[in-house]
Amino acid sequence: MGKDTYRLRSRIYIAGPITLGDTLGNVQRAVAMGARLLTLGYAPVIPHLSHYIDPDATWTKNPERYEQWLDTDRSLIAVCDALLRLPGTSKGADREVLWAHEIGIPVYTDLQALLDSLPSTQPFAVRHS
Repeated sequence: MGKDTYRLRSRIYIAGPITLGDTLGNVQRAVAMGARLLTLGYAPVIPHLSHYIDPDATWTKNPERYEQWLDTDRSLIAVCDALLRLPGTSKGADREVLWAHEIGIPVYTDLQALLDSLPSTQPFAVRHS
């Protein structure tokens, strides 16, 4: 049985406000942070891009749809190496932070702390049978 080792980018989930306040501004801030993380060698996960799937934010008016999005977010967080919490009031992002803590995903509120703690790439071994 052989083994190849690759370096994969560390996956960073970006949590923060979407609909409270300036929705488009919130989306743009999350995308800008994602672009910065990408430039630094990380693999950003930007749930704010769901705005373009549901631009009317109908999910904010439908509790069942809202929970569907949070279920999707939990699935994404579970495969990430860390969560970066952007500033601002957000019940959804607060719930995402709690979920990350529950499953042992590190949470950062400061980009520099994340950069100091988590390498941009990590080894990944593929086993061949």
